[in-house]
Amino acid sequence: MTLAALIKHGFPYGPTDGGDQDSAAGLTRRIQAGALGILRTFAQALATADANGDLTFEGKGKAKRAAAGEAVAALKELSGGTAAGNVAEKLKRAEEALDRSLPGDTDSPAQAIREMEVRQLLSAMDKTQLHAALRRAAAEGDMLVINAVRNAPAFLQYLPKDTMTAIIGELIARRSPAQAEALDIARDAKGMADKTLADSIGAVTSTVDIDPDTATRIRATAPDNAGGGVAA
Repeated sequence: MTLAALIKHGFPYGPTDGGDQDSAAGLTRRIQAGALGILRTFAQALATADANGDLTFEGKGKAKRAAAGEAVAALKELSGGTAAGNVAEKLKRAEEALDRSLPGDTDSPAQAIREMEVRQLLSAMDKTQLHAALRRAAAEGDMLVINAVRNAPAFLQYLPKDTMTAIIGELIARRSPAQAEALDIARDAKGMADKTLADSIGAVTSTVDIDPDTATRIRATAPDNAGGGVAA
């Protein structure tokens, strides 16, 4: 996405639910509004450099790169700011709440033996059979099979993290639809917040043909307000 397109049209993705300003959706909207503010200030700095008749072509380029450094620094600060941190925290809490909603084992020797027997059966399967068995367990609410995997971190090496997350998600969606929906909203918000910041930095650096690391170094070594910089 180009700088001009983002400034004119905004981000072509965003929360679909309402939510107050402290909800995942509300926090994402705040991040997008903050990013757009930084991009508009950056665009104004570029226009100011172009209009400055006292600057040579090289001087204008230097001013624009300095403005890019300011913009990237401001966007990185936004990514580590309160709103972004709260989006990440809401996702973490949603994941923890869902994990707590699943019944665990009884922490008894007999239960541990049963889970070990299940793992022995699962370990004899190929990857396709293993995935199918776990999805069937999720569909049927078979917590013995699910807990046999959840309670053995070493066994999880046979499963990509995303696969196990999806399988647990299927189980949760059947057991706790409201909590599953809350998790989906939190995940979407986190994804949109991350994409907003990545697209914004990309728009800045592509406009002046500079990579983010170089822009950051320029910002770190430049005098304050050099080149009509962008306010953070």
